[in-house]
Amino acid sequence: MTQIHDFAEHTSILLLVISTLASIVGFLFWRMISRIEKKIDGIEAMHHACKEELPNLYAGKEDFEYHYHEGRPAPVVINGRVFRRAG
Repeated sequence: MTQIHDFAEHTSILLLVISTLASIVGFLFWRMISRIEKKIDGIEAMHHACKEELPNLYAGKEDFEYHYHEGRPAPVVINGRVFRRAG
């Protein structure tokens, strides 16, 4: 009888420890996932900002063909990339 009573006492303590550790692990996992989500949102915002900025930076084919007719300055080639001149 005492062995069963000791076993029940140890089992309840063991379950308490396991549930506490599971709660800590669950909280840390949730925290990790939320931080990863914030970083992915930041990368997505940076990607969209870059996509909006690129057409203003680089010159297209039309700029090469028609820059003399419209009176705009010719595009500049730097390291193989074509940029629009400011102004």
